[in-house]
Amino acid sequence: MPTPPGDDAPAEATPTTAVGQLVRAAPVADPLERAVARAKAAEALFGEAAAVKVGRYRLIERAGAGGMGVVWSAWDPELNRGVALKLASAGDDDARARARDEARALARLSHPNVVPIYDVFEAPEGVFLVMELVKGKTLRTVATDGAPVAELVRAYRQCGEGLAAAHEAGLVHRDFKPDNAILGADGRVRVLDFGLAHATDDTGAPIIAGTPRYMAPEQKRGDALTAAVDQYALCVALREAVTARGPTPRWLEAILTRGSAERPTERFPSMTALLAALALDPAARWRRRGMVGAGLVTVGARSPGRRRARAARPRSPAPGVAGGAPRPTRSSPASLATTPASRCRASSPRSTATPTTGCSSSAPRAWRTSAARYRATSRTSERPRK
Repeated sequence: MPTPPGDDAPAEATPTTAVGQLVRAAPVADPLERAVARAKAAEALFGEAAAVKVGRYRLIERAGAGGMGVVWSAWDPELNRGVALKLASAGDDDARARARDEARALARLSHPNVVPIYDVFEAPEGVFLVMELVKGKTLRTVATDGAPVAELVRAYRQCGEGLAAAHEAGLVHRDFKPDNAILGADGRVRVLDFGLAHATDDTGAPIIAGTPRYMAPEQKRGDALTAAVDQYALCVALREAVTARGPTPRWLEAILTRGSAERPTERFPSMTALLAALALDPAARWRRRGMVGAGLVTVGARSPGRRRARAARPRSPAPGVAGGAPRPTRSSPASLATTPASRCRASSPRSTATPTTGCSSSAPRAWRTSAARYRATSRTSERPRK
């Protein structure tokens, strides 16, 4: 997708795009591109052709291009894996030095959200960087495809994790934008293109370079650079992605406004602090609480331990019944005969207990009759036989 004119046009230095997206057509006179085209034509006509190699790597196709280099997808026959070959410099000594600086910057980083570098070497065509080949789409494409706000926030939080790792290593990316972050097929976001990375301990005057739309005010002025410029760029990129879908949620707008403040001192104290604020999505918190609550209810209702505990709980013997005998039921005459008068008085406080049944006169007539019959039967069975 061509880069639209305007604020997206790069300043003095133009960064490369993410692997897998063509941003700008490479010159037709590119010798590597001509060699690959001839090899493909020969293979189509004759069924086979000599592979085009750079070093030990076999070129497959051009995957991306930009003002600071061309990215090729290639094959490493020794390790039997695909790689991305970035022709970071084919110009003068200064350009080659910048390419080697990018390689050193990537070598200082080891983080899941930063594209790793495997090797760097020089060839007649220029300085090549060997990196991980990530199959996916840039965050600009993710936003264009209509990803929901929650997914966009998660993706940019991963970018922030990678940038925070760079800051801890003493590096400022200086040119973060949606084209320099790719969402892989595995769901992980990698930050790309550290070609303009600036060391935080570099006391020299920084070169004004980057993409104007995402450059912090102090970066445009040529002031000393800090990690706050990456924070500014990330907030601007995230707001751009969210507003493409509609209004920005209020909780998110407050965070992005602070992160893209005019003065660096008015922004978050660090990228880590910004990421902590982005993690406080109210909707996500309520969803997590609901899932935890539902899980606790389910575990409590279905816990086999509780059922076993209730089943193994011993029952105390009923009053007036020998130990181990079953507890008399309410409808049993024995239970009616041994019912204390207090139980009956509880059901009818105004009545008095009768001496015959121990139950009040207001108790159900069927109970009194059953109790009287039981007592009469007991007296008859206790008489001695003549």
